[in-house]
Amino acid sequence: MGLSFYVIVIIAQFVEAGIVAEYVYYTFWNFNLQAIYFGWAIVTSLVRSNDSCARNTLFDVVFVNSFLIATVFWGALYSHIYKVTWLHISQHGINSALLLLEFGLNDLRVQLRSMVYASFLLPDIFGAFAWVVHEYWVDDWVYPFLDVTKDFALLWYMGMLLGHCAFFGLAMGLSKLKAHWHQSSTPPLTSPWLDVPLNPNDEKDQPLRLV
Repeated sequence: MGLSFYVIVIIAQFVEAGIVAEYVYYTFWNFNLQAIYFGWAIVTSLVRSNDSCARNTLFDVVFVNSFLIATVFWGALYSHIYKVTWLHISQHGINSALLLLEFGLNDLRVQLRSMVYASFLLPDIFGAFAWVVHEYWVDDWVYPFLDVTKDFALLWYMGMLLGHCAFFGLAMGLSKLKAHWHQSSTPPLTSPWLDVPLNPNDEKDQPLRLV
């Protein structure tokens, strides 16, 4: 279901604006990465592959950035004169809801090492790409806050960097709450041959007492 949603939105976006034009936007970069994650998850479940580390890293990136992008779009870029279509809502709202649902259902945890990719590597690559696009392709900046000629340009760049880090911290906090909830909701293991529950935290050398 999740992958079908992404495929439909991507195809509709191509039909509306063209294939090349959409890839100048950070939103569409992340939306495509989200589609890749869901496709990867389906393949992993079918072939029972053990690739959780790499897939976990990709999930961390798309999960964190989806909420950052939605916040920037609705909080900074959106205005009442802006014509919002179902494609905008799909890429700045519905996708985040799907990722939040996936986060709640899967067994992945947000890893600290993924911060390098989510908060630094991906935005830096896009920033360099946006400069190249502005220099050689279009006169206007892809996003107005990237315009270095404005007085508050440096603050915008610093704010976006800190925003990536802040949302990653929030995602890690949610991950810790998820792990705590799973641990507290899992009943202790028991055995009919023992008179005490099996607790993984007990001493390994504790003698077993038969009934």
